[in-house]
Amino acid sequence: MANLGSAGKETAPKQEESGLMPDKLFRGEIMKLLEAVAANKARQTRAREMNTRAGENLFKVYSGAELLEFALQKLAGARRVAEIASPEALLLPGLDQVEIARVERENPLQIEFCDQSFKVDYSSGSQPRVSLGSEITPDGIWRKLPDDGVLLPGGRQVLVSLGYYPSVCDADIPRLKEKVRNHLNRRQWDEWTSRPEIILPNPTIEGSEVAPIAEAVYGTCVVTNQPLLAFGIASPKYRYYETDPYFEGRWFQNRAEAEAERVKLAEKLAALRQELVERKALAEARLEAGQAKERVQSAYQVCQSQGKDNSLRNALYEHAYGYLPDGLESLRQWTIETNALVEKALAEITEVKEASKREEEIAPLVEHIGSDKTVFVHEFAEELVNLVGAANAHQYLTREYTAGYGRARRQSALTHVCTGEKGQRFLALHQASAVDAVLKGVIFWLEHKYKLQPIVSLSQREASNRRQPTPSASEPGSVVLNPGAWDALDKLKL
Repeated sequence: MANLGSAGKETAPKQEESGLMPDKLFRGEIMKLLEAVAANKARQTRAREMNTRAGENLFKVYSGAELLEFALQKLAGARRVAEIASPEALLLPGLDQVEIARVERENPLQIEFCDQSFKVDYSSGSQPRVSLGSEITPDGIWRKLPDDGVLLPGGRQVLVSLGYYPSVCDADIPRLKEKVRNHLNRRQWDEWTSRPEIILPNPTIEGSEVAPIAEAVYGTCVVTNQPLLAFGIASPKYRYYETDPYFEGRWFQNRAEAEAERVKLAEKLAALRQELVERKALAEARLEAGQAKERVQSAYQVCQSQGKDNSLRNALYEHAYGYLPDGLESLRQWTIETNALVEKALAEITEVKEASKREEEIAPLVEHIGSDKTVFVHEFAEELVNLVGAANAHQYLTREYTAGYGRARRQSALTHVCTGEKGQRFLALHQASAVDAVLKGVIFWLEHKYKLQPIVSLSQREASNRRQPTPSASEPGSVVLNPGAWDALDKLKL
């Protein structure tokens, strides 16, 4: 039971009777525990550092699981600070100081070479590194580096780096010097702004070919003092707009790259020329198709009023108002078909016009002899005109029509100039009573077609004394034909 004072109040138990540690003692044990934790942390850090400098795992670095297992084993079931037998027992095993001294000796933080001291940087998983400075100059210390490399006292090879460029870094010194040389030469290349102009081929100009590879000096090698050559050639260029050039000049640091680009250039130039040929052909085909379309539209408009073939008119309409095809061959084929349709339509239109003209032309014959004999008589009249001329034929037929003998004798008189097949058929198809009407119709046709002035009027012809003898060529008022016309009439075989 708790102790009660004289006033009957409960008093606090003594620390010895409660089993609790005095405050001062408790704080001391806690400090020991914290010191053990700090020492273990420093020990882990030191072990990692030494392993990194040594380049191998020489010292034990405990994992989180291993640290937990170690602590539980040393606590031996203690549940509170008072139950820990010895906080010092929680300290991790110490590091081998002799081994540490060896690692520090063989892997120092500073090394000397080329009469200078340099800091050595160590990092886990990589070689030790030494930086020669942030600037890379042609006459820098890199020229003095020994070709057998930079080594640590323990024999490990050191990576040597220059500047801020990770590519200029190597443990192989000859290779490092080559990288430095390339870097400095590249700097001259980057600063070379006065590059000569390169001749560019023009695929639209005949004879414009790929020029030889151009050469130019852009600097001097920092190691050999030899001139650095650049090799220029035209190169295909991506075109954003139609007005952009097809090629641009490019310079290369070695001839092999320029030669490879020249091969590409030749292939591109050939392809562009072929493309231009095809584009030109397509443009010409479109132009011809457009012209054919205009012709077929005009032909269709005429055929609407004068044509007689409905299928032809429908085909004309499709070609006149349909869409043009896209491809070159399709356009060419369309143009051929359209022109053929137009020619067929024009032939039909011409036929219709000629038929109409012919009908108009033979109208005088129809008026005098009727439509049944008109075509045949028209052929006779045209043949006579072709042989002796319109004026001579007009004079001759007028003389025969106005001759002073009967119709039967007139028919006989015509027989000597109508000995051919056409003439005989002409005479056979007409009775003597119809000859006057035929002659009158032919004479009127000649006057109408060839705008000839009548020798006598129709009424005078009809009132003429046909019983009078035929006047000779020497009599006044007789019809006089030139000798050539009479010869032609004598030889006429109608």
